[in-house]
Amino acid sequence: MITRALLPHFKKNKNGSIIYIGSESALKAKKYGSLYSACKFGLRGFSKSIRDECSNNNIKVTIINPGMVKTSFFQNQEFSHGDKVGEFIETYDIGKIVLDILNQRQGLVIDEINLSPLKKVIKFRKKK
Repeated sequence: MITRALLPHFKKNKNGSIIYIGSESALKAKKYGSLYSACKFGLRGFSKSIRDECSNNNIKVTIINPGMVKTSFFQNQEFSHGDKVGEFIETYDIGKIVLDILNQRQGLVIDEINLSPLKKVIKFRKKK
């Protein structure tokens, strides 16, 4: 809905940037994540399609696919990222990349960025 609202304005101005936040689940599906992965695969396909449709209007479209980000998302999950540095992504990391994308020179677009913590650690909680 946000894309639908923004595109006419961007097309009129022949300029704009759209950045979607996807997930590494859009790259590789995992067990117990079918609905989440399906949504993120869909967002990734949508992003690529919108990018093709809008490039002639100087509208840049990028999708960022982060791995496990240290947020409250995991509070109600049965799993989470590791606790040590290098076992999760900080929200700051994503914010910095968003700024980098927005500061690219005219005529250059970053289609997709995949972010991962250095170490892929998944902690599972005991079921209550």
